[in-house]
Amino acid sequence: MSEHSTPDCICGAFDGRTPEVYYYAGEDHVLSSEAENTHHTQLLDFFARHLVG
Repeated sequence: MSEHSTPDCICGAFDGRTPEVYYYAGEDHVLSSEAENTHHTQLLDFFARHLVG
């Protein structure tokens, strides 16, 4: 999972895996409270899908 504000770029290899990428349009490097809540929801969902089981 890779999340970025729109000024950021994605750099690096993912070892052939397809990353989940989320951009937060209009957000800077420090996310607003609403975007931070969205980020945490997406992060918990990601962990639930990939670590549970």
